[in-house]
Amino acid sequence: MLRSACHLTVLALFSLVTLTGDRLATGWRGIRVTSVSDEATSKRLARGKRLYLGAGACVACHGTDGRPTVPDAPDFTDTAWQRKHTDADIAQAIANGKGTMPAFKGSAADVEALTAYVRSFAK
Repeated sequence: MLRSACHLTVLALFSLVTLTGDRLATGWRGIRVTSVSDEATSKRLARGKRLYLGAGACVACHGTDGRPTVPDAPDFTDTAWQRKHTDADIAQAIANGKGTMPAFKGSAADVEALTAYVRSFAK
């Protein structure tokens, strides 16, 4: 019975790790496990960078380094700004536009990649 419970616990933790994407989960006995490779994260950031510098036209107002080039654009390198805004806030602003910023006409995956790239400026 105990052996079955252990197997179920390991299976549940594996499922949790699989479902949580690139977030970390604490596994059995405190072992930390990651589920998404650094390669997937790198690909998402590379896609975000391509869009940011190209089709998204973000760089025109937000600068190549995330620092604004126009008065009303936020500074993506500002840790206080990064803490204040959730990923959902950033994605919504990208997808729907905000203030003078036009909406980005791309896929949900593109918006996710741009959001990840905006987050990368704080690191």
